[in-house]
Amino acid sequence: MKLKSMLMLLVFSSNYLVIQGQVKYFPPEDHLILSIQTTGFEDTSDILSECQSLTTLFMNDEISVFFEKLKEIWILPSDEIDYLEEKTIKQLNILNGRFGNTISNSLVKSEYLDSLLFRLTFVIKFEYHAIKLRYTFYNGLDNKWYFNNFKWDDEISQLLE
Repeated sequence: MKLKSMLMLLVFSSNYLVIQGQVKYFPPEDHLILSIQTTGFEDTSDILSECQSLTTLFMNDEISVFFEKLKEIWILPSDEIDYLEEKTIKQLNILNGRFGNTISNSLVKSEYLDSLLFRLTFVIKFEYHAIKLRYTFYNGLDNKWYFNNFKWDDEISQLLE
């Protein structure tokens, strides 16, 4: 039996997995490989530093390294992150040349919602246009911040709303 996706992972030990209270056996060849960051970030200054580093990788067209770093902190399974990487590379190839060369990147917005969500928005400036990158974190277990979402697009006018 192959397990393609799972909403709740409670325990993964040896060949047994507890899913919604039921113990299931998985032979070694069916083991799951998940990208799960279990430590979380202690405070928002650590998040800012990590996101600045990620944004610089993205700006310098080091997309594969960028997504490898995301795998270290994001709960999404590796294959889903790989799919996002492929899609991002294709989209950036379409934009290649239209926006010109990269100039710089900067943090343009920091949003905090009642010790629940924290979102940072960076802009990467090109010669003729810009793109925005949004990183969202959720404050969960043990009051630590867990990477929850990433999105990039070229709809910079939304920053004025």
